[in-house]
Amino acid sequence: MDARALLREAAAKREQSSLERIGDRWATYTNGALKCTACNATIKHERLWSAHADSDAHKKYASEAVPAVEDSAPGQMPVEINMERRDTSAASHHDTTQPMHDGAKRKIDTDEPEGVKRPRSEPQASEPDLDAAWQEFQQAIASPDTSLTVASASASAPAAATAAAATTTASTHIPADPASDPRYANATISAEPELAQRSQAPVPTGAAAGAATSAAALETADSEAELAARQARADKQDFLARLDEEERIQEEAIDRVQALKLRLARIKAQRS
Repeated sequence: MDARALLREAAAKREQSSLERIGDRWATYTNGALKCTACNATIKHERLWSAHADSDAHKKYASEAVPAVEDSAPGQMPVEINMERRDTSAASHHDTTQPMHDGAKRKIDTDEPEGVKRPRSEPQASEPDLDAAWQEFQQAIASPDTSLTVASASASAPAAATAAAATTTASTHIPADPASDPRYANATISAEPELAQRSQAPVPTGAAAGAATSAAALETADSEAELAARQARADKQDFLARLDEEERIQEEAIDRVQALKLRLARIKAQRS
């Protein structure tokens, strides 16, 4: 049997395997296309089903869809129906719960304890009353010696009497010259202003200023040199890391080439 016959046989086997339908519980055919009901994804070819079934995403969706399959009626597509039902129920739940929360908030804001009545707004003074009060005020200002004095005296007569009595009592006890009384003399504190002495650092001049400038320049140069050396070390480390990575990739490529050569040699030996 030559190589062409082997190739034709392998192609026939692949074609036959492609014509066979997948018998997995999550595999369905829609218009001749293979589809996974657990992931709701379309598989391009039957040969890719095994890789898709071993993926973590398929296992996760399949484990989530198992309870829905067990609870659903036979002869239906439980996973797709359950997913659609989940989407519609989530949307309806969101639509129904949002007005309820809003209504509850409005109810909480508007509810008040029973038996408590809101105080009515105080009646505002009418415009004629305001005009009369304004005219009264203007008349009182125009003649302070007559109407204002009489009104204030009649309104605050007890307060005026109390204030007058207190003033009379205080005037009898306060001496004419407070300085002569030892109580007031001891209660007085006098102080003279003093000039505050501030310590100021001497301003460097001449040679001292030049030395300070040179020292600052040396520090700046040292810091720049240190930064340059640090940058050079970092660049060198990056270069060495890239070199090691390239060497590793090259070694892996050489190993793969050698493995392919050995495999080709074995195939040739088997055919011969």
